[in-house]
Amino acid sequence: MENEVPMDESNENEHGNVGAVNAPSQNYNGKPYQMLCSDDLVGNWFATLEEANNFYYAYAHVVGFSVRKNIQRIGKHLKVSIREWYCSCQGKRAADEPSGRKRIRTPRKETRTDCRARLKVLYCTKKKQYVVRNFDTEHNHSLVPPSESHFLRSQRKCGAVDVAQVTVMQNVSTRTCHAYEYIVDRAGGYVNVGFMIKDLYNKLDATRREIMFEGDTEAGLSFLNGIGQRDPLFYCKFSVDEDNRLCNLFWRDSRSLADYECFGDVLLFDSTYKTNCYEKPLVLFVGSSNHLTSVVFGCALLLDETIETYT
Repeated sequence: MENEVPMDESNENEHGNVGAVNAPSQNYNGKPYQMLCSDDLVGNWFATLEEANNFYYAYAHVVGFSVRKNIQRIGKHLKVSIREWYCSCQGKRAADEPSGRKRIRTPRKETRTDCRARLKVLYCTKKKQYVVRNFDTEHNHSLVPPSESHFLRSQRKCGAVDVAQVTVMQNVSTRTCHAYEYIVDRAGGYVNVGFMIKDLYNKLDATRREIMFEGDTEAGLSFLNGIGQRDPLFYCKFSVDEDNRLCNLFWRDSRSLADYECFGDVLLFDSTYKTNCYEKPLVLFVGSSNHLTSVVFGCALLLDETIETYT
């Protein structure tokens, strides 16, 4: 876990003000986005991480490049202490490992050019705001003209309202492609929609998967509840996030409890099982009996493998 980064307040701009984004006029502190340089932002402050994120996406939309989030580090007070946004052309494709096998699939066109354009902010514990540490504006590739910026991947957003509208139309036997054309017509053209039809298909698919996951969660908890009614020593505990979604789940039955009381002097964690479709690590608490056979003391499905989750 990274510690939060204390910053000296001398990093403020010469006027001592927090930089403000003026989205309608597409400028920052009165200067057009296209003319911004490193000195215009380094040392300036953003009140929240969301404000910094919104600025860089708006800046990228006007300048003509796609954004990719890179580094994020969490401080000891569970605040994001470091955050970086890069141009999507940052870095290079990883070199293939040397092997004698012939490549079967044709590689996709290389899109990364090792571009150095980025925005980096650090959290100040004194001011409880984010200060700009780096703002690089130079690109080593061609930029997209403003008339095509809405096609950039980071600028395409398919919201919940759009999904709800299409879902209602699907319920009355309207095809997805026809529903998309209806949205385009209402918006006054493809430029004003904000996403492409493939983004709509992907969002609809993700929504269906989310519904299936919530259904599986309810079914799993009902199954464990049924075991608890038959087994008085059965124990189960779970946690949910702010959206009431399952995060962590632990359970053990009376047989596991009896085995732990007999052979619990040695306890091992086995977290190598990650083959479930939800990408949740399955952790087994195991030991060894007098016959050198493995016994299971309990099981857990975890959100991640951080220290906080295990403790």
